[in-house]
Amino acid sequence: MDYQPRVMVVDDDENILSAFEDFLRTENCRVVTETNAERAFARFAEQRIDLLITDIRLKLHSGITLLLQVRSAYPCVPTIVITGHPDVITEQEVLKYGAEYYFLKPLELDKLRSALRKCLSITTR
Repeated sequence: MDYQPRVMVVDDDENILSAFEDFLRTENCRVVTETNAERAFARFAEQRIDLLITDIRLKLHSGITLLLQVRSAYPCVPTIVITGHPDVITEQEVLKYGAEYYFLKPLELDKLRSALRKCLSITTR
């Protein structure tokens, strides 16, 4: 059986999580979803995560806080940051914090697919 990479998506919008689940399944990924950063970070200790996709704006802690925690504890896990609020933080800042990619909502699926495949080729070698 082929290995299916495990992708965690963190967003407090259930519709976005559902759309990501559908998209990632077409990309042959196992999907883990969370609606808050604290629970998402706890899941890293419970199971291997090959890629993190997080929104910047979350209810309790920001996606940037989650990015920094994951980067510190799991430096090999690539991260894609998404946002519908480009005024909150710039792409340059997000990349400086260690994310591989930064995308604005609504997402362009071709760009997301390309980023997904590049990130997963790093972790599944």
